[in-house]
Amino acid sequence: MRAEQPKLYTELAGWWQLVSPTEDYADEAAFFGELFQAENAKTVLELGSGGGNVVWFLKKHFTLTLTDISGMMLAESKKQNPEIEHIEGDMRVLRLGRMFDGVLIHDAIMYMTSEEDLRAALVTAYEHCKPGGVVVLAPDWVAETPWWCAASLLLGAPARPARPTIPSRYRPYSSYPPCRELYDHNHSKNKR
Repeated sequence: MRAEQPKLYTELAGWWQLVSPTEDYADEAAFFGELFQAENAKTVLELGSGGGNVVWFLKKHFTLTLTDISGMMLAESKKQNPEIEHIEGDMRVLRLGRMFDGVLIHDAIMYMTSEEDLRAALVTAYEHCKPGGVVVLAPDWVAETPWWCAASLLLGAPARPARPTIPSRYRPYSSYPPCRELYDHNHSKNKR
């Protein structure tokens, strides 16, 4: 089940902070932290933690366990999060034999490209989430992500262009919700 990993997560992992600096994750981490705090979570498992950028902001508030399929990315995470438990493993088959108040799968969920892989990752989240706990799924892209939000997130452009270049078949342009509202909606928080 272990697929070949991109070079960025293996031989180029040492460049991670240049490509994806920790400070770029502050807003997302604050949002995730609010979700977990609202459910009184104390312990959180992150599946697919990568370089540990999100948890750098969360570690003040939660007891965290990080997992990733790439040992080299976990090594990068350990540089900025040495006090946090790191475990190498594939989110599709990982079984730690313990449960957490919360489980986070950030953008790594995007690597689950088949229904079988996605189902396996969600079963892993379920198996590690205490009854009454919370699972937060945070894909970068979903089918409903409007083109103007994608451009805004990638390019730092305004949340809405002055006028649309792609006509909407579904509703007038003026009724589109702000990107933050869509972002909040597209991040799934589910109770076990």
